[in-house]
Amino acid sequence: MYTDYFTFLNLKLSPSFCHGTIEPVAEFNNVRDALHSKDYEGYIFPPNYHKARIDPVTGEEAASSRTSRPAEVFKIPASHCLTLYDCDSDHQSGRLGLAGFVIQSIAFLFGAKLQFYDWWMVGRVPVSTSTVNIHITKHNTETFIRKAIDTWNQFDVVDRKRITNLLYVYSEAGTREWDWERFQLEYMVTDACYKIANGRQQLSRGRKGYLAYRGRLLSDPVKVSIRPYPLLMH
Repeated sequence: MYTDYFTFLNLKLSPSFCHGTIEPVAEFNNVRDALHSKDYEGYIFPPNYHKARIDPVTGEEAASSRTSRPAEVFKIPASHCLTLYDCDSDHQSGRLGLAGFVIQSIAFLFGAKLQFYDWWMVGRVPVSTSTVNIHITKHNTETFIRKAIDTWNQFDVVDRKRITNLLYVYSEAGTREWDWERFQLEYMVTDACYKIANGRQQLSRGRKGYLAYRGRLLSDPVKVSIRPYPLLMH
């Protein structure tokens, strides 16, 4: 059995599924209140840091002037505990495997930006807002996770890692402040999804390389309707 912690999901979510469970940590309310007290428009940002000089004799520290700036990376306390029944207890393999996939799937579903509790966060992180505009019930969550894992298990090891990475990139895209940055990342994710799907099912049907058709070729197998744009399709 595998147990690990991740952060930050702004919900007291407790789904149970055939592969495991997710539970908020005992200190969830304190962690949430602490983060909400620091948020700006629903996000928290990296704290500021500065360079300093240390006197080799006295050991006293003196801040260098005009060196204060936002940190490149920072950490957030754990908000939830993940337990997986049929997963290696080794954290390294679990995090690079099923545990990582489940966490990034939850991030995708709820419009969050999630990471293991002792891994570094980059950029702004949504703590009291969501990057998607949908409402998800506990039952929907459990069904989604179960089906996602069953689908993920059908891929080989290389594609599993690719899928987990793409989910992370998608959650990262939602936190970008510039529209062009978000578009660029989401375009990359869509293009990579096509590559993975086409490698398994040969979706192109003689139209390999036709970017205008890729959205339709991805959506047809799962019966998702998309609105055509004539300028793009011809």
